[in-house]
Amino acid sequence: MKDRNLFTVVAVVLMVAFLALPAFADAGPPGTTFPEQPGDNPATACAVVGEILLTGQAILHASDMATAIVMGVYADACLGQ
Repeated sequence: MKDRNLFTVVAVVLMVAFLALPAFADAGPPGTTFPEQPGDNPATACAVVGEILLTGQAILHASDMATAIVMGVYADACLGQ
């Protein structure tokens, strides 16, 4: 019985340690982890988001309220309005 309890404790400790590993991963400096916006180039992000909004399927399936919100945020961030 003692070995069984020891195994359970060791298994739980290893599982918790394994699940905590991603918290210690280095994702890189802030601003470099977004695929739409590499480095200091927000124009790339705006181009990608604009293409998705204007030609993608997402705009066809979004509600009117969601479209208005996204287009407002896009206009503020990318069009400077």
